[in-house]
Amino acid sequence: MTVTSEQVSGGDTVTAAPAGPDLDLGRELVANQLWKTLNHARANPSLPKTLTDVEDAVFRFYLPFAHAVAEGHPAAAAHSAVMEQAAEVGLAQAVLAWRYRDSRDFQRFAGLRIQAQLRVAVHRRRRPIQQASGRP
Repeated sequence: MTVTSEQVSGGDTVTAAPAGPDLDLGRELVANQLWKTLNHARANPSLPKTLTDVEDAVFRFYLPFAHAVAEGHPAAAAHSAVMEQAAEVGLAQAVLAWRYRDSRDFQRFAGLRIQAQLRVAVHRRRRPIQQASGRP
């Protein structure tokens, strides 16, 4: 099993997901470690840089999932950049809103947030463009 680590400010080490047959178990362990570190950073407001760094690490950990959700959306082929950006917004909202101690059910929660943002993006793309006078 291959494991890589990344140092975040405050001295915490966040381990990246392993490769190989233990991928699911390894990803779950890494996810729980990330959430544990994030909860610690949230409990210590005197470490704002650490909090930001760990939130970013959690976001990056789940980013492939968000992109996969966007790619699976029916509108993805026509508007891939818009859909990818919407998925990232939904993921960021999910990371900031999640207040549980571990990763259990986070991916389902994030998926719902991502889907909501994808619906908003599709709706915005379908709205008629209004002229400067405010009339269609």
